[in-house]
Amino acid sequence: MNEKDYLDLIDNRKTNFIGADLKDADLRYMSKIGGDFSNADLQGADMFDAFFKNINFKDADLRGADLSWIFLINVNLTGADLRGANLLNARLHGVNLSGADLRHAFLQNVDLRETDLSGADLRDSEGLR
Repeated sequence: MNEKDYLDLIDNRKTNFIGADLKDADLRYMSKIGGDFSNADLQGADMFDAFFKNINFKDADLRGADLSWIFLINVNLTGADLRGANLLNARLHGVNLSGADLRHAFLQNVDLRETDLSGADLRDSEGLR
């Protein structure tokens, strides 16, 4: 299965990509409800202006990913690696970021409504007030 096949599946039904290699994937403007991306490699993925609800990204690798303008509702990012990720203008509602690594992440204008940041590493992140 190539990357396009994976992305077609992601768009069309509840998906399970546990541990999948989606490095540098183009997920811009995607709208997805339900699915499991735990332990997936999404390094450098472009998720600009995407919408995800009820998705599991537990322990996913999102280093350097573009999450600007993303809208996440009830998403699990427990233990996710978001080092150097761009979350400019991201809306994170009811998101679990406990134990996530957000070092060097860009967090300007992030809406963290009902988001759990317990144990998250925010050292050297920018933009969060």
